[in-house]
Amino acid sequence: MPAFRPEIRQQPHHRRTQTRRAPQAGLLAVACALLLAACAAPPAPTGGGGRVSRPLNEQGAACMIGLSYSGSAFNRIKDTDSGNACGIASAVSLVAAQAILSKPAPMDCGLAIRYARFDEQVIQPLAMELFGKPVAVVHHYGSYNCRGRTSDKSRLSEHSYGRALDLGVFELDGGDTISVTKHWKGAGAKSEFLQRVARSACDYFSVVLSPNSDKDHYDHIHVDIGPWKKCGT
Repeated sequence: MPAFRPEIRQQPHHRRTQTRRAPQAGLLAVACALLLAACAAPPAPTGGGGRVSRPLNEQGAACMIGLSYSGSAFNRIKDTDSGNACGIASAVSLVAAQAILSKPAPMDCGLAIRYARFDEQVIQPLAMELFGKPVAVVHHYGSYNCRGRTSDKSRLSEHSYGRALDLGVFELDGGDTISVTKHWKGAGAKSEFLQRVARSACDYFSVVLSPNSDKDHYDHIHVDIGPWKKCGT
C-alpha cells in the first residue's frame, strides 16, 4: 500500500489526520484500550544509565493505530524479527512525520511513533523559534542495518532491530540546510538548533549520541529506543 499524504508541505496537520483512512474495526477492537493509554503515555525517561522498558502502546496493533493518528506517512512492511538475530518486530517504513524523510526508513513502529512525537514537539517548534520557518526535509543516514555496534562489533547495534535512526541534515522550508557536520560547533542559530535538538532528544529516546559522544558520531545525531539509557550530548 502506498504511503498516504501526497502533499505533505501544503496540508495542515489537522487535515492530514482527518483524511487518513480509518483503521479496520478488528484492529481497533483489539487495541483501543492500549491506544487510550498511549494518549497519556509520557516520553522516554530522562537520566543517565539504567535499563528502560518499552511501553505497551509502542508495540503491535496499538502502535500501528497510534502512528496512523500521528499524522505520519508510512507503509506497513513485513516483520522480520526471528527472536535471536537481526530483524524488526513491528515493522514500518516511515516516509514522513511532520517533515519528509530524505528516503523511506524501515524501523520498529515504537521508534516511528517516538520520532513522530519528537518531530512535532521539538524539531518543528525549534525551527520556527530560531528561523521562522519549519523543517521540510530531514536527511537521515540510516535506520535498519544488521551490523555490530561502532564501539563493540561483537554486539549487535540497535540499528539491527530497526530501533535506531541517524539524523544528519535538517532542511528548512525554502532549501536552507542545517548540517551536523558543518554546524554542530561554533556560534549562531544553526549550532544552537542542533545542540537543543540533541539535548531534547534525551527526553524522547533511550540513547542519544552526538559529536560530543565520540568520533564515530561526528556527522550525525544517533537516537534509539534500545533497553539502555544514555544521553551523550
